[in-house]
Amino acid sequence: MMAMRLVVVCAGLLLAAGYKKKEEAVVRTKEEVMTIVTKNGGDLWLFRETAFAKDGDIVRAAINERGIALRWADAELRATKDIVLEAVKRDGYALKWASDELKADAEIVRAALMENGHALQHTEHFQSDKEMVKVALRQHGMSLYYADAALKKDRDVCLTAVNQNGRALTFVDYTMKADKEIVMAAVTQNGDALWQADRETLFKDPEVQAAAKLEKEQRAKREEEEKKAAEETTKIKDEL
Repeated sequence: MMAMRLVVVCAGLLLAAGYKKKEEAVVRTKEEVMTIVTKNGGDLWLFRETAFAKDGDIVRAAINERGIALRWADAELRATKDIVLEAVKRDGYALKWASDELKADAEIVRAALMENGHALQHTEHFQSDKEMVKVALRQHGMSLYYADAALKKDRDVCLTAVNQNGRALTFVDYTMKADKEIVMAAVTQNGDALWQADRETLFKDPEVQAAAKLEKEQRAKREEEEKKAAEETTKIKDEL
């Protein structure tokens, strides 16, 4: 049975690949390619080895629909600032495919981090820059994982992270796990962060435990209300 499924999956992939190659072979004009990438920027990969991947108009159309289409652009365009800036504003993760020079460009990196804090992993140049790291953390606290070790000992940085996502307490330096202000901020944002508090001190602290319990109760209540609202919406739609 497993072998049969594997054959079916492989056949499907081959058919899909064949279809894509056929489509690539059929398309000839710039206008046709523009139409394709405007509908689905990811389809720029069909033309990654053609002159269309070097065409600024086509690449801009693709990244305007899907920022990570930058991946399939020609290297010269991945080193062109205005194109990369447009891509990372659309999807911060597109920073992964920017040229090394642009991964060290403050304007590019800031735009990427504001859209997706996890883009911090693709810019070693700024992982030790406190202000740039905070930009990432305000968008997603868990991006603290990619910050330089020294910043994981910085109270201001750690507070920024756990205020956005309490679970970021996982990545702070062990000394910060015994800092009551930081731990209280974390469990107030997400009660489950309690498990990351220092076990000998704050994990057992009654005030910290109470704050964590309250957050989890409030979250459970919100989730139940959202579930009921969704069910009511579905019921109304079914009656129409």
